[in-house]
Amino acid sequence: MVSTADVGRIAEFCHTDMTFRSSLGHSKDGVEGFSEFLTFIGAALGEFQCSIDDIISERNKVCARFTFSGVHKGDLLLFQATGAQVSW
Repeated sequence: MVSTADVGRIAEFCHTDMTFRSSLGHSKDGVEGFSEFLTFIGAALGEFQCSIDDIISERNKVCARFTFSGVHKGDLLLFQATGAQVSW
């Protein structure tokens, strides 16, 4: 769902009251907020991939460590598109 930026499926996997905090400094609330973030990433990175490296859940909290990668095709933070392969 994340790698394909399939925002129509977010509600299948995420609670409506979720809070998402990204490694890029974004904090988004709810399914709509997470949808906005995926749309932003999808516009900035072509061939976007999201790999889950670790995931931990305890009570009502989940934390994950991801590796993101793609081709920098659109504005990302303060950087205009470079066409370069990026990952973090």
